[in-house]
Amino acid sequence: MFSTTTDRENFDQVETLLNHKLYGHEEDGVLHGKCDSAGSDEEIQPEEYISLTVNGADMGDLPIEFTVEGIKRNEFPIIGTYVDQRILPGFQYRVRKLGGRNPDRYFFKGEALTLQSIGRGYGKRITFEGENVFYSDTYPSGLALSVVSISAGDQFTVTTPDTEHPVAEARIMEILAQQEIDSEVDEEKNMCKRVRVTFSCDVNYASGHGLMALYSRQRLQVTGTAIVKSTKDTPKAVTTFIEDMELPHHGAVIFRA
Repeated sequence: MFSTTTDRENFDQVETLLNHKLYGHEEDGVLHGKCDSAGSDEEIQPEEYISLTVNGADMGDLPIEFTVEGIKRNEFPIIGTYVDQRILPGFQYRVRKLGGRNPDRYFFKGEALTLQSIGRGYGKRITFEGENVFYSDTYPSGLALSVVSISAGDQFTVTTPDTEHPVAEARIMEILAQQEIDSEVDEEKNMCKRVRVTFSCDVNYASGHGLMALYSRQRLQVTGTAIVKSTKDTPKAVTTFIEDMELPHHGAVIFRA
């Protein structure tokens, strides 16, 4: 089942962490507009810098308290011995260095990388893909990690929720916000994160879909919930679909990968 001892250790670590838990205008031939989300009253909070006090005892780790300054509401902290329990191997994160004059100093040139493992002990070894390694206690002011479920350029098939009948194709153009809602693990140890996302996308409709035949392509701003999953056999998480959305003239839809 697990190809290496490291895979087994990473999986056991994830289980331990989770068990401790916690219409528009037309421009250049494209119709622009915003879509209301469906099925959820949750709204993504605007980015703002906050102060956060954490203690490892709250998740069964070393009982040491830290104060993290300048973190955003959609980010999870790493500081000293403390690694937020919602930071899980297999998922992609952007990493931002806290402290200093530049609040937007990101590691890996701002790209999101897949977290491979989190070590144990005092200075925990944090390993990302591409042999990118640092330790939890390296930076006195700490680090802030934000989960990434979708990226510009990702493509989805747009379907109806019940019949899964395809009505269009969508390509994500710009990411406006991503904020984790929760994480779950089932009896088979499969993991799932729900991430609230706001993004702009180009929706290309197939000909003959009622009124939308008037517009072959539509630029929309959408808010929905991305479902990101990993399994014990395929530990690298993938976004399988985005739900809780509506499109003009179609109502509720799902973006399927």
